[in-house]
Amino acid sequence: MLTFFAVLAWTIAVVIYPGFSLLELVGANHVWVSATMMSSYQAVVVGPTTDFIESNTPLKMKPQKTFADVPNPSVMIVIGGGDTTYAAMENQELVDYIRKAAQSAEIVASISTGALLLAKAGLLQGKLATTHWAYASQLEGYGASYVRKAWVEDGKLITGAGASAAIDLSLLLVARLLGEKNARQVQIMAEWDPKPPFGGIDWSRINGKPAFPVAGPSQGPERIIALVIYNGLTVFDLVGPLELVTALSRMRPEFKPVVVAERAEPITSDSGLTFLPNKSFDEVPEPDVLIVPGGGQPTLRAMSNLAIREYIRQADRSTTYTTSVCTGALLLASVGMLKGRDATTHWGYSKHLEQFGARYLRQRWVAAGKIINSAGVSAGIDMALYLISRLTDEETARQVQLAIQYDPQPPFGDIDYDHFPPMMRAIRGLQYLTAPLDTRKPRQLLERGL
Repeated sequence: MLTFFAVLAWTIAVVIYPGFSLLELVGANHVWVSATMMSSYQAVVVGPTTDFIESNTPLKMKPQKTFADVPNPSVMIVIGGGDTTYAAMENQELVDYIRKAAQSAEIVASISTGALLLAKAGLLQGKLATTHWAYASQLEGYGASYVRKAWVEDGKLITGAGASAAIDLSLLLVARLLGEKNARQVQIMAEWDPKPPFGGIDWSRINGKPAFPVAGPSQGPERIIALVIYNGLTVFDLVGPLELVTALSRMRPEFKPVVVAERAEPITSDSGLTFLPNKSFDEVPEPDVLIVPGGGQPTLRAMSNLAIREYIRQADRSTTYTTSVCTGALLLASVGMLKGRDATTHWGYSKHLEQFGARYLRQRWVAAGKIINSAGVSAGIDMALYLISRLTDEETARQVQLAIQYDPQPPFGDIDYDHFPPMMRAIRGLQYLTAPLDTRKPRQLLERGL
């Protein structure tokens, strides 16, 4: 582990470009921001501009710095982007940045097809590496030796396979740089305790399969999947389901994901990243599916936001499924939707949920009729796969899982909920004590019918 004084000098550059994978970026960034918040370590999302750029989902995002602003990072992590990575490989400014930044960086990492950008920059010639399974031959075409593993190390280079590697690999690096204790605490707070509803990927079934099956015509009328965004939310809650339903929309074009907010204006998340929603609440009054993400204190405040409360109630009248991620369950509960029901949320907020008359279950997700809740943060990915299986079928959900290569392998195993470290127990105890106060105003609004 590095000394305190060494850590002071470290900057982590997370590299993106138009068409980047939003889940890969947000998953990695969430881990690093959580791990470094009590130090002078700095994780920065860098791109060709600080204007909004397109992701591989309907949500646009602003990089925090340009390449020129962060010329010599100590750690560089290059995010993938599926087929859009091919266009990125022709961007000489991007490739030159990766090549030059790698010279000073003590660790150079990539997620998924980010490895192709490392290869294009000449960094993987003769090296062992991995990438998204569908791009293995392209990686080898640049002189790398592909290994089908969650992550592969070769000297200071470490490459991760598909979307889940963004979290697994980042936790591994956090442990290496800041200690395993820190990494385990980040894992617990993010509830990175993955339980894919149909298990891991069966690699014996992929031979000859394309990453995305060819989309056919719509199999019915348009079905809007509305994902709610608001200032201060934990954006990982939102982006996990968003990436999956976006992948579904490529296979089944009748499904259309839309990110909605009170106003279609820039939104800043709890990690300081800025996003641009697609539409306002008024523009999407009757979605077929509603997905409500959570967060910390901003979500507790959002329980008393009359516009959010009214939108959840209104949207629920038309939905086939109304779902939540993490403390998004508190927003559903605050308008009376979970009273007397089994539900789940982040482990730290179970008493908040119970203040509204819900029965908390410590499960990865809980389905009760048309309402589906997931546990904390990263559990939204597993919940979304289950939701997709309900909207379509198990085979389609498996295809989505394969397409993003969600095959998680947490480097320190599962979370032991019965033996939390002292700090996590203290956080949980404090949340238990504050639950009645935190929920008082929304409970009063509920009593008044607001």
